[in-house]
Amino acid sequence: MAEELITDSPEEQDATRIEQRIRNLAADKAKLTADKEEADKAKAQAEAEKHAALKDAEFYKNFNTTASKYPGASDFQDKIREKVSLGLDLEEATLLVMAKEGKYSPPAQPQAPRQSPAGGSAPTTMISPEKPLADQTQAERRAALMEAERRGDIGLN
Repeated sequence: MAEELITDSPEEQDATRIEQRIRNLAADKAKLTADKEEADKAKAQAEAEKHAALKDAEFYKNFNTTASKYPGASDFQDKIREKVSLGLDLEEATLLVMAKEGKYSPPAQPQAPRQSPAGGSAPTTMISPEKPLADQTQAERRAALMEAERRGDIGLN
């Protein structure tokens, strides 16, 4: 039986060991590459989740001011959040959703105060096309008053 064992020469054993070592290194490299890809995917997923959480926090932080500005916006919070997640600005999304639902009413424009001169119904402002009143000297203002009195625009009666 001892004769049946075939022993390889030392050179063949070295070649076999080298091939085995190369196969082991290639397998280790493939395993490291797969582990790195898996770690990169996990990191990208964690970054995406972090970004989504920050975006949600910003939405809820700013939604209260928008809801107070547009009454009824809180009823459509989920739809507004969907539009914001698609990339719209919070106020644009609010206006879009509320207009689509027919609940948007533009804010009333404040009426400009009527310009009524103090002291009665006659105009009391001096009209001087050359310079504004604040830029005139005292002599120029006196001359304008004298001219207005001469024309009859102002008087003591």
